Amino acid sequence: MKSLLFVIFIFIATACETIPPPLESYTLTRTAIVYATKVKAARYSPGNWHKAENYFRQAERMFRNKEYEKADKLFKLARDHAEKAENIARLKIQAETGGY
Repeated sequence: MKSLLFVIFIFIATACETIPPPLESYTLTRTAIVYATKVKAARYSPGNWHKAENYFRQAERMFRNKEYEKADKLFKLARDHAEKAENIARLKIQAETGGY
């Protein structure tokens, strides 16, 4: 009987374990989007910018619904696309202005 209670206790303890909110992913992604916005990434890399915005909105929705694992994955996708958009925008601006 004691072993059965122990097994039930372990099952309940592990079932109640939750994933913490992905605050670091949110912060890094938000920062990437701010920097991409500053270099007009929507103009120079609209495909990556659009994906970044969409993933970020989805991630925020998952975050509000406390689906933290999904939110974390979406924040990372959004950050990747925001960083790509920023880099492409910087390269295109540099090419337009003739250098540094």
